[in-house]
Amino acid sequence: MLEDYRTSVFRFLHRFVDDPAAAEEMAQEVFLQAYRAFARKAPPIKCDIWLFQRALDLALGKGNRSGTVANANPGALVWPVRRAMAGLPPAQRAAVLMHKYETFDYSKIGRVLGCSVYTVQYLLTQAYQNLRAEIRDDVQTVQTVLAAEPR
Repeated sequence: MLEDYRTSVFRFLHRFVDDPAAAEEMAQEVFLQAYRAFARKAPPIKCDIWLFQRALDLALGKGNRSGTVANANPGALVWPVRRAMAGLPPAQRAAVLMHKYETFDYSKIGRVLGCSVYTVQYLLTQAYQNLRAEIRDDVQTVQTVLAAEPR
């Protein structure tokens, strides 16, 4: 059953920390925690939520939800969207990744983040506004450079 989630947990962690080696290490830790926990008792009905909660805790630094991202590699964030995503607060970044890439609904995101559906809606609204503003600046810069080049 856990193997069904391996790819999505790794993908989430990789996008969150932008470091494939760190993401692989964290994913292994998540599944090690799962095997240990589930050996003592039956897996929760919503196993995916449990796994993503552990993954997010690891990505934020072993349960530190203060906003410090463990093992992040901001120098590797070259493209505008990746750079803009890295600039989001951790809760907004996690909500966007789960919403867009894992297709979690608001309720499931809320359970992973430990907040209400309304808070998830607010986080996503703020995140998408922040992303649009950040990317808009990059697009304007590229357009200015291209317009200045001789033809």
